[in-house]
Amino acid sequence: MFFAQAGNFMLLMSGIIPIYVLSGYSAGVIASLNFGQKTAEAPNQLTVQFSSVLGIKFNELYAKRDFNSLNNIFLTSAKFLMFICIPFSVLMFLYDIEIISLLFHRGAFDVQSVNLSASVLQVFGFMLPLYGINTVVARLFMASQKMKVAFYNQLILNILTIALIFFGIKYFGIIGYPLSLISVFLIAIFSYYFWLRILYPYIRYIEIFVSLIKLILLNGCIGLFIYYVKPFLSEISILNIITGTCIYFVVLILINYVFSINDEVVKYTNILLKKLLLRNNRG
Repeated sequence: MFFAQAGNFMLLMSGIIPIYVLSGYSAGVIASLNFGQKTAEAPNQLTVQFSSVLGIKFNELYAKRDFNSLNNIFLTSAKFLMFICIPFSVLMFLYDIEIISLLFHRGAFDVQSVNLSASVLQVFGFMLPLYGINTVVARLFMASQKMKVAFYNQLILNILTIALIFFGIKYFGIIGYPLSLISVFLIAIFSYYFWLRILYPYIRYIEIFVSLIKLILLNGCIGLFIYYVKPFLSEISILNIITGTCIYFVVLILINYVFSINDEVVKYTNILLKKLLLRNNRG
């Protein structure tokens, strides 16, 4: 309980100190930062709900010492979250202005505020897949009751977060805040390789990196395609976003189905296709 509460205290401090650093900026700048950050974090609700169920499964498998199944569930869950989160990151990068304008461009929230929030949205958006991996690893720590390890890891990362935010804002301005957080998440993702290799040698964590690289390359190509296509989709922002998003996911699912980049998604695609074919045959 002590280490759990100490970890929560460090998390609290890493949240309060950035607010103190950012308090030197005007209210409009802080509001734009918050709007961009909260918008980028909205898809994280999927990760939170997913991880809640995942934590129960991890507890069950670790108690049974079924390490082979634990490894399979760990890898499947992390890869699935990355498969879902990375497209949202790319879409928020492509439609940053459109999303912020639709949500907040009214009243005192002028064009300058929209541009600042959009820039923050772009950067924070790329935290989604990193947050997903971090959540899965955190659930593994909790299931195995490695609270001391989680505390020391959190302590180091929170101190690093505070230091990077100080220097990030000093040298890059307000955008240094999300850049600092992304840097810490990247360091955390790589540091987990060593933690898991020591504590959970049966977890094939290296497969996460391989899958991440594949998905980044795949989504980068699809994102580039949408970037060139979106000027021809619609002049109405919301229709452009909906159409571009639909095209993006259709292309992603088709490519994944052909090349089996994520086997779990292929399995569920086959189930969906069988249900649709069965319904058409009945019709």
